[in-house]
Amino acid sequence: MVKFTMVKYVSLCKRFEIAYKDTTATNPGFWSKENPAYGHNDLVSLIVNQRFDGQLYRTYINGNPYYFNTIEGEIVNATQEKVDLSLENAEVISPKELLKDASIRKRLKEFEARVG
Repeated sequence: MVKFTMVKYVSLCKRFEIAYKDTTATNPGFWSKENPAYGHNDLVSLIVNQRFDGQLYRTYINGNPYYFNTIEGEIVNATQEKVDLSLENAEVISPKELLKDASIRKRLKEFEARVG
């Protein structure tokens, strides 16, 4: 785990932008080059949590789970998707809980290889 700094965070987000692909999206059929972060919020949030600690949260947007982090008390949405997030309707979730899902583990392995 590394200490959170804005420079390290921005660098990681740039690597995410290069790593986004349809094969690692939650639902590859909805992924597009115009919205490359689509379906990656679970993977991105897990990596941010692994690298910088903080808390991992799950909320629901249009009935679908959406994952994000807090670091030093601030909401962090590393996918840069334009969603309105608050802690009001979110729940803390452990990375272990999220990683119980075999498809997330498979997608995470592939995505992490591209992120480096």
